Amino acid sequence: MITKNDMEKISPFVWKIDKKFRHGMNVPAMIFASEKIMEDVLRDRSIEQLLNVTSLPGIQKAAMVMPDVHI
Repeated sequence: MITKNDMEKISPFVWKIDKKFRHGMNVPAMIFASEKIMEDVLRDRSIEQLLNVTSLPGIQKAAMVMPDVHI
């Protein structure tokens, strides 16, 4: 289970999970969300799905999600 401690807060609304977080990640994961929305995101499977995208063949630069990811 991922927590905020596993993420780097880049700015008030940008969070990064380094590609070293999990074996097989080809790019970092970026989340665009406020603190309040992050509370909801951390309770569902949104980040797990985002991390799965980081391991897809051919992905470039980063996998990103917007604030509505948890809906």
